[in-house]
Amino acid sequence: MNSFLKLVFLFIFSLIMISGCNIVNPDESIPAYVEIKTMNVAPNANFGSNSHNIKDVWAYADGKYIGTFELPAKFPVLLEGNQTFQFGAGIYKDGISATRDKYPLYQYDTRSLKLVAGEVTSIDTITVKYFDGITVKLLDDFEGSSFSLDTLNTSLAPLEFDTLNAFEGKKCLKMYVNTNENVLECKTNGPANYFPLGSSIYVEFNYKCDTKFYIGLNSTVSANSKAIILQINPSTNWNKMYFNLSQIILDYGISYGYQLYFLVQLQPGETQNTVYLDNLKWLHD
Repeated sequence: MNSFLKLVFLFIFSLIMISGCNIVNPDESIPAYVEIKTMNVAPNANFGSNSHNIKDVWAYADGKYIGTFELPAKFPVLLEGNQTFQFGAGIYKDGISATRDKYPLYQYDTRSLKLVAGEVTSIDTITVKYFDGITVKLLDDFEGSSFSLDTLNTSLAPLEFDTLNAFEGKKCLKMYVNTNENVLECKTNGPANYFPLGSSIYVEFNYKCDTKFYIGLNSTVSANSKAIILQINPSTNWNKMYFNLSQIILDYGISYGYQLYFLVQLQPGETQNTVYLDNLKWLHD
């Protein structure tokens, strides 16, 4: 092989190697980053307390899902320039961390952000709000003179107001059992509630308790039947529950009327147990 052909061969070989390297190691895009420190719920008297237990942010850019991120969040985005973002609120459905879900009754916060590759766009607070069309079936902050709940005939313990442990305001509901009055059963008073087919139905409340307690439904089917649906575990600090009843009511029968049902029982080896409730809501879209 003469010198000229050798040079041609080396030139072609070099081009192949360079091209091959570019295929194996293509140029990687540099992402921009979005940082969100906290999320809040906008106050609205029609929906009572704006207390929340938002755990995650659900991020969308121009309607396309980016991801779900635990708060406080910092996440990469392969976009640049002016972009329209929608941020939704993520919760623990039924208080269970393994069932993280987007809360369907909170409206998205929409923001226009200018993204720069390699730089962080930081937002201190994202604020979501309830959709305007939400129907409130029950709203009680326990600040009045009467209860939104009635004890059942099987209940040995009464309902009480408490002025020392309220989550907000001056009072909360106290459900107290002891060795003499070891069972408390109650349901929401007034007429039974009905719901549209396929609606998102949630119960929200703040609670603090030194014992497990139960929440369920009392329905008009079969001469007022009650059913326990969820056990709520002890929490020494005030916590927030989002209880999803959508599929349960659909399965039980949307044509029946429903009331909320609570049960507190004295635990073995205990002489007293207490559950506090505040800001009880029952809502659907």
